[in-house]
Amino acid sequence: MNLSKLLIYVLSMSLFISCVGYPGKVSRTERLSGFNQKSVDVVFTGFSKYHTECKLIAEALEDLGYRFDASSSLLLEVILEEEDAKYKYNYLHFVNLVTSIVSLTTIPYHVQTEHKLTFRFRNKGIIQGEIELKTVFHQWRGVLFIPITYFFWPSSEFEQYLLSSVKSELIKE
Repeated sequence: MNLSKLLIYVLSMSLFISCVGYPGKVSRTERLSGFNQKSVDVVFTGFSKYHTECKLIAEALEDLGYRFDASSSLLLEVILEEEDAKYKYNYLHFVNLVTSIVSLTTIPYHVQTEHKLTFRFRNKGIIQGEIELKTVFHQWRGVLFIPITYFFWPSSEFEQYLLSSVKSELIKE
Protein backbone atom coordinates (compact mmCIF):
# COMPACT_ATOMS: atom_id res chain seq x y z
CA MET A 1 0.00 0.00 0.00
CA ASN A 2 2.75 2.47 0.88
CA LEU A 3 4.63 1.60 -2.30
CA SER A 4 1.63 2.46 -4.49
CA LYS A 5 1.20 5.84 -2.73
CA LEU A 6 4.89 6.56 -3.20
CA LEU A 7 4.67 5.60 -6.87
CA ILE A 8 1.66 7.88 -7.41
CA TYR A 9 3.45 10.72 -5.63
CA VAL A 10 6.65 10.30 -7.66
CA LEU A 11 4.70 10.05 -10.92
CA SER A 12 2.62 13.15 -10.20
CA MET A 13 5.68 15.17 -9.17
CA SER A 14 7.58 14.09 -12.27
CA LEU A 15 4.66 15.16 -14.44
CA PHE A 16 4.54 18.52 -12.67
CA ILE A 17 8.24 19.37 -12.89
CA SER A 18 9.03 17.95 -16.32
CA CYS A 19 8.92 21.17 -18.29
CA VAL A 20 11.42 22.84 -20.60
CA GLY A 21 11.34 26.25 -22.23
CA TYR A 22 13.10 27.81 -25.17
CA PRO A 23 12.88 31.19 -26.90
CA GLY A 24 11.22 31.93 -30.19
CA LYS A 25 11.54 35.01 -32.33
CA VAL A 26 11.78 38.65 -31.30
CA SER A 27 10.26 41.35 -33.47
CA ARG A 28 11.06 45.01 -33.04
CA THR A 29 8.94 48.03 -33.91
CA GLU A 30 10.35 51.52 -33.54
CA ARG A 31 8.34 54.73 -33.67
CA LEU A 32 9.38 58.36 -33.30
CA SER A 33 13.09 57.77 -32.90
CA GLY A 34 15.59 60.49 -32.16
CA PHE A 35 16.20 60.60 -28.41
CA ASN A 36 19.76 60.63 -27.14
CA GLN A 37 19.49 61.66 -23.49
CA LYS A 38 20.75 58.95 -21.13
CA SER A 39 19.53 60.47 -17.84
CA VAL A 40 15.96 59.24 -17.34
CA ASP A 41 13.22 58.83 -14.77
CA VAL A 42 12.07 55.21 -15.06
CA VAL A 43 8.60 53.76 -14.44
CA PHE A 44 7.99 50.00 -14.69
CA THR A 45 4.42 48.89 -15.49
CA GLY A 46 3.06 45.34 -15.76
CA PHE A 47 5.79 43.61 -13.76
CA SER A 48 3.62 42.50 -10.81
CA LYS A 49 4.37 38.81 -11.51
CA TYR A 50 7.85 39.44 -12.91
CA HIS A 51 9.92 41.00 -10.12
CA THR A 52 13.19 39.33 -11.10
CA GLU A 53 12.78 40.33 -14.74
CA CYS A 54 12.13 43.94 -13.67
CA LYS A 55 15.40 44.03 -11.72
CA LEU A 56 17.30 42.43 -14.61
CA ILE A 57 15.94 44.98 -17.10
CA ALA A 58 16.86 47.84 -14.75
CA GLU A 59 20.42 46.47 -14.52
CA ALA A 60 20.57 46.04 -18.30
CA LEU A 61 19.50 49.66 -18.80
CA GLU A 62 22.25 50.79 -16.43
CA ASP A 63 24.75 48.62 -18.30
CA LEU A 64 23.66 50.30 -21.55
CA GLY A 65 24.48 53.70 -20.06
CA TYR A 66 21.08 54.90 -18.83
CA ARG A 67 21.25 56.79 -15.54
CA PHE A 68 18.17 56.77 -13.31
CA ASP A 69 17.34 60.28 -12.14
CA ALA A 70 13.92 61.07 -10.65
CA SER A 71 14.36 64.77 -11.47
CA SER A 72 15.04 64.18 -15.17
CA SER A 73 12.67 65.73 -17.71
CA LEU A 74 12.81 62.54 -19.78
CA LEU A 75 10.56 59.72 -18.56
CA LEU A 76 11.21 56.14 -19.65
CA GLU A 77 8.17 53.89 -19.30
CA VAL A 78 8.97 50.19 -19.43
CA ILE A 79 5.72 48.32 -20.04
CA LEU A 80 5.37 44.52 -20.03
CA GLU A 81 2.17 43.01 -21.40
CA GLU A 82 1.36 39.32 -21.67
CA GLU A 83 -0.64 38.71 -24.82
CA ASP A 84 -2.94 35.82 -25.67
CA ALA A 85 -1.06 33.12 -27.53
CA LYS A 86 -2.04 32.76 -31.15
CA TYR A 87 -1.71 29.20 -32.39
CA LYS A 88 -1.82 28.60 -36.11
CA TYR A 89 -4.20 25.66 -35.64
CA ASN A 90 -6.21 25.93 -32.42
CA TYR A 91 -7.87 22.54 -32.85
CA LEU A 92 -4.46 20.83 -33.08
CA HIS A 93 -3.43 22.57 -29.87
CA PHE A 94 -6.56 21.18 -28.19
CA VAL A 95 -5.89 17.69 -29.60
CA ASN A 96 -2.33 17.98 -28.25
CA LEU A 97 -3.71 18.80 -24.80
CA VAL A 98 -6.13 15.86 -24.79
CA THR A 99 -3.57 13.33 -26.06
CA SER A 100 -1.04 14.57 -23.53
CA ILE A 101 -3.49 14.09 -20.65
CA VAL A 102 -4.62 10.66 -21.88
CA SER A 103 -1.02 9.50 -22.34
CA LEU A 104 0.01 10.87 -18.91
CA THR A 105 2.29 13.34 -20.74
CA THR A 106 4.19 10.65 -22.62
CA ILE A 107 3.11 12.72 -25.59
CA PRO A 108 4.40 16.19 -24.63
CA TYR A 109 2.17 19.24 -24.43
CA HIS A 110 3.21 22.50 -26.09
CA VAL A 111 2.45 25.93 -24.60
CA GLN A 112 3.35 29.23 -26.21
CA THR A 113 3.49 32.56 -24.36
CA GLU A 114 3.76 35.93 -26.04
CA HIS A 115 4.88 39.15 -24.38
CA LYS A 116 5.12 42.72 -25.57
CA LEU A 117 7.80 44.87 -23.96
CA THR A 118 7.51 48.58 -24.70
CA PHE A 119 10.11 51.26 -23.97
CA ARG A 120 8.40 54.65 -24.29
CA PHE A 121 10.37 57.86 -23.90
CA ARG A 122 8.39 60.97 -22.89
CA ASN A 123 9.71 64.48 -22.51
CA LYS A 124 7.30 66.68 -20.53
CA GLY A 125 4.37 64.44 -21.50
CA ILE A 126 5.17 64.34 -25.23
CA ILE A 127 6.23 60.98 -26.64
CA GLN A 128 9.75 61.32 -28.02
CA GLY A 129 10.31 57.71 -29.00
CA GLU A 130 9.03 54.19 -28.56
CA ILE A 131 10.55 50.77 -29.03
CA GLU A 132 8.29 47.74 -28.90
CA LEU A 133 9.66 44.21 -28.61
CA LYS A 134 7.34 41.26 -29.17
CA THR A 135 8.69 38.00 -27.83
CA VAL A 136 7.50 34.42 -28.18
CA PHE A 137 8.48 31.76 -25.66
CA HIS A 138 7.77 28.03 -26.06
CA GLN A 139 7.34 25.44 -23.33
CA TRP A 140 7.05 21.69 -23.60
CA ARG A 141 5.66 19.61 -20.74
CA GLY A 142 6.02 15.85 -20.52
CA VAL A 143 7.86 12.98 -18.90
CA LEU A 144 10.30 12.79 -21.83
CA PHE A 145 11.82 16.09 -20.71
CA ILE A 146 12.68 15.04 -17.14
CA PRO A 147 16.40 14.53 -17.94
CA ILE A 148 16.84 18.05 -19.37
CA THR A 149 14.41 20.01 -17.19
CA TYR A 150 17.21 21.28 -14.95
CA PHE A 151 19.03 22.85 -17.91
CA PHE A 152 16.01 24.50 -19.55
CA TRP A 153 13.74 25.46 -16.66
CA PRO A 154 11.20 27.89 -18.17
CA SER A 155 11.47 30.77 -15.69
CA SER A 156 15.27 30.99 -15.88
CA GLU A 157 15.21 30.59 -19.67
CA PHE A 158 12.60 33.37 -19.90
CA GLU A 159 14.71 35.69 -17.75
CA GLN A 160 17.79 35.11 -19.93
CA TYR A 161 15.73 35.47 -23.11
CA LEU A 162 14.15 38.75 -22.02
CA LEU A 163 17.48 40.15 -20.87
CA SER A 164 19.30 39.23 -24.07
CA SER A 165 16.43 40.67 -26.14
CA VAL A 166 16.58 43.98 -24.25
CA LYS A 167 20.33 44.26 -24.56
CA SER A 168 20.50 43.34 -28.23
CA GLU A 169 17.57 45.50 -29.31
CA LEU A 170 18.26 48.61 -27.20
CA ILE A 171 21.92 48.66 -28.11
CA LYS A 172 20.82 49.54 -31.66
CA GLU A 173 19.87 52.96 -30.35
